[in-house]
Amino acid sequence: MQLEKSELNDQSMLQVYLKKTQLTVQAWNQYLAQCPDANWMQSWPYAKAAFLRDFKSLSTYIIYQKVDRSLNQTSEECDQVLGVFLIQSFKWSLVQSVELYRGPLWLQKTLDQFDQCDLIIAFAQQFVACFPRRLLHKRRWLPEFYNLNSNGSLQVTNQLLDTVAKLQKTGLKLRKETYFTSRVDLTKPLIEIKKNMHQKWRNCFNKSLVQNLILKEDYNLKTMDSFLDFYDQFKLQKKFNGPTSAFMMSEALAGKDFKMTFLLWAYVGATPSVQDNESYPDNYQIIHTEFNQTPIAGIWVAIHGQIASYRIGWNSLQGRKLNAHAFLLWKAIELLKLKNIHFFDLGGLLPKEAPELTSFKMGVGGQNQVYLGMFE
Repeated sequence: MQLEKSELNDQSMLQVYLKKTQLTVQAWNQYLAQCPDANWMQSWPYAKAAFLRDFKSLSTYIIYQKVDRSLNQTSEECDQVLGVFLIQSFKWSLVQSVELYRGPLWLQKTLDQFDQCDLIIAFAQQFVACFPRRLLHKRRWLPEFYNLNSNGSLQVTNQLLDTVAKLQKTGLKLRKETYFTSRVDLTKPLIEIKKNMHQKWRNCFNKSLVQNLILKEDYNLKTMDSFLDFYDQFKLQKKFNGPTSAFMMSEALAGKDFKMTFLLWAYVGATPSVQDNESYPDNYQIIHTEFNQTPIAGIWVAIHGQIASYRIGWNSLQGRKLNAHAFLLWKAIELLKLKNIHFFDLGGLLPKEAPELTSFKMGVGGQNQVYLGMFE
């Protein structure tokens, strides 16, 4: 049984409690705008898509710091909001599952005031109390808690080991699976972002600038169907398992009305460096979009608060030869800076499963984030 409210024991210096609330999309987005680590897994559109695919319901929670109050004050009037998180849950007969991915999200003022290790431990105690693990009750939690480094491995420190030990004392079990990503700091000038690129990636980008590539932007997702058709064929060609088009369409449409998503397409101008008949293999169907041309690459970007995420993309053979993906990522960086977005999350890194894609994303020169791991 889920508790609507849970309080930390009096022995802890940081006393917090979790309160289940019914926030609107607008209210949730307002909270995300205050969280420097907002991400797509904690976005409303992603949760909506999960509901349609897996019948998972979503619940929003607010984390409060418990403080002393006078007799005529309610807790909400004086207790400080520390952060928020979104839970996805599933129930069928006696079977229940609760999932919290890349959360909770702490407000910037919270991170300025408290140590993140103390916050995550205080939260873990309440998470375990609210969502106890027992027979037929599954619990999964990927904390938004990471190291920043350049080599893609978790940097083990005494503080990290101490934090893991305290988390496990709450009854949580750490699994081997973890999560890696990389994000570009868009608060830096474009010249500095370009300077941080790996040399090979910078060379690809510079080559794309002389290929007469044309950028097309779609903020109303009128070409989403065509984009997903290209994406499906790209998955078949590359033989990798990615999210389904149905899931991606659900997520995109859920964010469309709130200006939280857009598509970028790359086309070749009048004098391409590579002939069109070299663009695609024989079994690759040519699909013409509403732009009445044949694109050579495309990416889809989602926005959540101060953060934007590269969700999915595809590339043709011609697009690869003309470095169209590098071209599109750079254009996304330029557009996101104009929107005052602070960070561009390049999505999950899979060093073993997709080394080529991982190398490409890391080549942008962002901050590599290695997460603590999955707890149950």
